[in-house]
Amino acid sequence: MKKTILAVLALASVVACNKSEVLEVAPQKAISFENPFINNSTKSVDPSWSADNMFSSFKVYGTLTNTATVTDATQATSTNIFAGIPVTENEGVWSYNEQYNQYWISGNTYNFAAVVANDANATTVSNVAGKTIGMPVSLSYNAETQDDVLYAKSEEIVSDGDDSHVNFTFNHLLSKVKFNFTNTYTIDGYTVKVSNIQILNPYKTATVTFPNAWSAQATADDFALNFGNADVKADGATDTNALIPNNNSIYSSTYERLLIPGTQDLNI
Repeated sequence: MKKTILAVLALASVVACNKSEVLEVAPQKAISFENPFINNSTKSVDPSWSADNMFSSFKVYGTLTNTATVTDATQATSTNIFAGIPVTENEGVWSYNEQYNQYWISGNTYNFAAVVANDANATTVSNVAGKTIGMPVSLSYNAETQDDVLYAKSEEIVSDGDDSHVNFTFNHLLSKVKFNFTNTYTIDGYTVKVSNIQILNPYKTATVTFPNAWSAQATADDFALNFGNADVKADGATDTNALIPNNNSIYSSTYERLLIPGTQDLNI
């Protein structure tokens, strides 16, 4: 009888030890960047520019102001949480390496900015901590490398801990230029040929502090930007004769070029 009672007590003890309390803790959401959009209305002649054909990666800069952990607003400090990390696209999904993961913290304030600048012509990129994010970029402009510089800044975000991803709208920082020509002679059959269109003195090197404060540097006298001939018709076809009839048809230059903005007088 005693052995039976002891066995039952031992079994009860084992069952009791196997019980455990489970605490459900809501996981922190990682900060993500999705669906970048290019604002075509700023510097673009060609409205077909989009993230699909303009770039496959961009660099993100971000700051966190830890207002959630202080009692006095004057004690709030800003910390760089992203300092130019690459965000890349793969089959429509934009992501960054998980080693750079940062998370939304309820009550904290976030600012994000992003830049697209080809490594060949962006020689310096630096981040400035705080609510205003600025990144000076020095450009060595090459007429044969038509790489735009794009910049985006998100709205300031005060996190509730359950924020969604950050969307960027990129603006073009370089000007896209092409030439259009119309023959307005009134003499029937009088055609005009326009060839070897050039800008002889464009800015070649400049520094931009985002969003759009340019400081352009003087260029060498022998630097010219070539636009080809006036041989592209309104329907996009190229007229190899490049003879513009006097019927108000518009003929465009062979090439569109990106130009560093400036206030200098251009020699065309």
